[in-house]
Amino acid sequence: MPAAIRNPLIPRAPWRGLGHLPLRAAPRLTEFVIPASTGSQNVLTAAQVASVRKWWATELAAPVRVQLFVDGPGCDSCEVTSRVLQQLQQASDKLEVNVTLAAAARRPGEDFDKRPETRVSTSTGNTIRFYGTQVGVEVTSLVQTIADASLPAAPLPANIIQRARTIPVDSWLRVFVGPACTHCPGAVRAAVALALAHKELSVEVVGTADFPGLARAFKISAVPTTVINGRTFFEDPRSPSDVLDALLASPPAG
Repeated sequence: MPAAIRNPLIPRAPWRGLGHLPLRAAPRLTEFVIPASTGSQNVLTAAQVASVRKWWATELAAPVRVQLFVDGPGCDSCEVTSRVLQQLQQASDKLEVNVTLAAAARRPGEDFDKRPETRVSTSTGNTIRFYGTQVGVEVTSLVQTIADASLPAAPLPANIIQRARTIPVDSWLRVFVGPACTHCPGAVRAAVALALAHKELSVEVVGTADFPGLARAFKISAVPTTVINGRTFFEDPRSPSDVLDALLASPPAG
């Protein structure tokens, strides 16, 4: 039996470091475990789709819409991500996937300059953006984000949600990840939780393999790295409370 890919930060307590906080008022988060692929495939195996179906059966609370923006023929990463999303759609009838040519969707303020771009719409009115090919452990982040996006409210204690409402306008988080990074889903999930608490908080997940130039621009030397308003960063997964502290301490420039 193939070994399992798992996120060591997300079980039992949703994030390491939150054990001292009162979680009773927050929805319970469970860990997603996806069987490892038996080869270097670009699409999910039947066992992986089955594990997603089983996990989403209890964790996907409401319908979720995912929009994928792609280039035309010749974009291998677009094709791979499209196939992965099609397979994920088979895992639950609550998932709606739409694929759109980026060239046809461009408008002022929407350049779609990082493709493929996968957008997950949350029930709280925010949008989480994934840039790059969704393969490897990055699929775990996407699967968990889709589940969390279905929640009616942020899976955080009431005091954290209250503080999150004071996040400065135009704040953003950019989480740099890699396809073999087992710690990356924890960093992504912390950012997504805050996005659920504040619908104006911009959250982007960037695959360094697809966008090495962007990683160099931010001097990324390890994954996961969470960049906060371009002013500070974490090189390890942190709790939503830690990320929130940094957001409040480092507001957007200008």
